Amino acid sequence: MKNDPTKFKELVHESIKRQIAAIDKLYERGMYFFDYGNAFLLTAKHAGAPIGGDDGDQSIRFKYPSYVQDIMGDIFSLGFGPF
Repeated sequence: MKNDPTKFKELVHESIKRQIAAIDKLYERGMYFFDYGNAFLLTAKHAGAPIGGDDGDQSIRFKYPSYVQDIMGDIFSLGFGPF
């Protein structure tokens, strides 16, 4: 990492793409997946993984939902929630 940060970044991106490939495979078999809110899907997009987010507009829509989108749903817009 210290000696060759470019190579380190490349290896991290390859690892993230492998993780997305594994998630895709498990998802196809029925596994439920969501982004917990740590920007994993955004990082995967930046790494070049086929994750969506290419709508051409200002929003970013990935092929998997975030925790807030899928689990919390409309709860915040109804005035509930911890914030």
